[in-house]
Amino acid sequence: MNKSIYRIGFFILLVVNIALLVLFYFGPKRPPQRLQPNQAGIKDQLAMDLGFSEEQKARFDKMAMDHRDKVSRLENRERNLMDAYFDQLTKEDSEAEREQLLDEIQAINREKIEFTYSHFVELRGICTEEQLGKFDDALARILPALTNSGPGGPPPGNPPR
Repeated sequence: MNKSIYRIGFFILLVVNIALLVLFYFGPKRPPQRLQPNQAGIKDQLAMDLGFSEEQKARFDKMAMDHRDKVSRLENRERNLMDAYFDQLTKEDSEAEREQLLDEIQAINREKIEFTYSHFVELRGICTEEQLGKFDDALARILPALTNSGPGGPPPGNPPR
């Protein structure tokens, strides 16, 4: 009796393992990973795609760090304002105060967009003539990651900002 239970268990596990192997091998393919704006490699990939010199890389590193710091500060401010805005649900505050918070949130988003635009204008300014031809292609590739747009919308697990 014991031997027959072990045999049945062995064959069940064998079938399950074979089914899993078939599923992994022939199953649906995972979509390619899209670039994420917060990935450390996006800056290095852009510098490599454009063929930056060491001097250009150093300038770009500083520009990217300044951009990241300012956007981070803006996002922290936005997060605090969003908390205050939705705290209005539990309070009996005025409509005017809620509208003021919403206007400030929109102003922060506008500032982030304008700052990012000027960042790319500045980046374009350090490119040579040869690199400018590659710049448009590189920008077209990274903009969907920065704006959470493109085919299929934002990547799973990353809500739009």
